[in-house]
Amino acid sequence: MSVFDLVGVGFGPSNLALAVALQEEKSKSHSRNLRTVFLETKPKFSWHPDMLLEDMSIQVSFLKDLATLRNPCSRFTFLNYLKESGRLDSFINLQEFFPTRLEINDYFLWAASHFDDQVDYKKKVTGLRPLSLNGEKAIDTIEVVCEDSVSGKIDSYLTRNLVLATGGRPNLPKGIAIKPDGIAFHSSTFLSRLRNQYSDRNFPYRFVVVGSGQSGAEILYYLANHYPNAQVTATIHSFGYRPMDDSSFINEIFFPQGVDSFYDLSVVDRNEFLKDHHNTNYSVVDPSLIDRIYRLLYKQKITGVDRVKIMPFLNLESMIETTNKIEAEFTHLIDKTTVKLECDGLILATGYDHSNQHSILDGISSYLTKEQCGDYCLERNYRLISDKNFLPNIFLQGMCEKTHGFSDTLLSILSIRSKEIVDSLLSGTNISSHQNTMT
Repeated sequence: MSVFDLVGVGFGPSNLALAVALQEEKSKSHSRNLRTVFLETKPKFSWHPDMLLEDMSIQVSFLKDLATLRNPCSRFTFLNYLKESGRLDSFINLQEFFPTRLEINDYFLWAASHFDDQVDYKKKVTGLRPLSLNGEKAIDTIEVVCEDSVSGKIDSYLTRNLVLATGGRPNLPKGIAIKPDGIAFHSSTFLSRLRNQYSDRNFPYRFVVVGSGQSGAEILYYLANHYPNAQVTATIHSFGYRPMDDSSFINEIFFPQGVDSFYDLSVVDRNEFLKDHHNTNYSVVDPSLIDRIYRLLYKQKITGVDRVKIMPFLNLESMIETTNKIEAEFTHLIDKTTVKLECDGLILATGYDHSNQHSILDGISSYLTKEQCGDYCLERNYRLISDKNFLPNIFLQGMCEKTHGFSDTLLSILSIRSKEIVDSLLSGTNISSHQNTMT
């Protein structure tokens, strides 16, 4: 069985940026060639496919793409994608720094197509096993166990190093459980559920959207405009949608050098910082979308139609789901009364869990150092701190917010983080100088 120098688990934007950085490093004459493969559960590249709502823009400048901050001359920049697509002049004419999510997804697809020979799709990683191939005490190899997401066949890959970038896991409100094919579902499956379960756009469905952030607001607006006869109710914790703080000074939080400043803080100060600046990324909405929603509600006042509404200060406590309806119970956060809403679809726009306590790591957790809270300890270069007899390097992407700051779960530092990981790999010792095999 061949031994890889690097296995990447997941092939979304984070590991795509890593693939780009590795390829460009490989082109340098002095650089070592790392034998690499990426494993992805999906049958092809996709980026939040069920939230690709038309006319919705990303909240990050296109210059924070897969390569520009690391190498503006890269062929994998967003601008070069536009040039090769024949749209560069037209895009410049838009005078827009924030492309639509649909266009950014197309950019990622374009970039990913250059790495098809390095990605094994339909491979769901189920666990990791420590191995010693050198016959000594030290662990020098990881067996990555995976399942074919179509056939169910079990397979495995051997690697000296690993990068885990699986994206966030859907977060559900405390005490709430959903069925795989139920009518209560997380926003991560939004468009698929609409196509499969709510295909009649003119039917008077009753939708309830739970969540105060960008996804919840986008879903409210989408349902209001695509289901003209539906009742759409948004339940939020605050009085109204809060605008994200994207002022110039605050935005420096997302600078690459901001990671150094944040990492150097104590655990207490990190937590305080995340709490104080929560409104840069969580439970907040792009101001332009807030304006569009407000105008939509104002038009209802003119026509006397009241089918779209926002109900503030509500927290979802429980729900009862039958075959074709849900009764959801909320607590009013101010007067503590109980509010019950009946609906045909309950959409939970309740965010993602980005903690580094990932179940994939369970098989090797005994070799990894943990904080008192149970989180794994991380070095500044995103490497998990491990036992001295555990030689493989394991890097995390998108699970390091508590140690590396808000930018870690966003697109902001994709290219810079990739460079730091590549540099760490190339300077490490657990890399082969030639192709190795095990029989």
